[in-house]
Amino acid sequence: MLYSIISNVRGGPFRWKMLGLVLVFELCVNIVYMVGRSARVDSSTEISTAMKLFFAGHGILSLAMFVALVFAYILSVIDVKEGKPTIFERRPAMAYVFIGLWMVSVLSGEALFFIRYGEALFSQ
Repeated sequence: MLYSIISNVRGGPFRWKMLGLVLVFELCVNIVYMVGRSARVDSSTEISTAMKLFFAGHGILSLAMFVALVFAYILSVIDVKEGKPTIFERRPAMAYVFIGLWMVSVLSGEALFFIRYGEALFSQ
């Protein structure tokens, strides 16, 4: 994802097939995983309210970023087919803000995983 967008912002071609595969992966693996996990978070009594809020915030941000990426992807593919610069090329500041928010989403997900499951992973 990062490579496709950053290289396009810097004037390279829009690698729409690569980004399309990333989107399919995100949908089939990460989104399905998060939906399955979120269905059980509220029923767990071992998770504090603050952690539940952190889980919810991460989930909302991640879903918003995914929807935004799908929207930007569709617009960019249309632009490429019409021979126009993509939305990432036309609005590089927006692209970098998007990348920053995407990284917050990814890193918060990694942090949640290690907070929740890290002790069990490293205690064996």
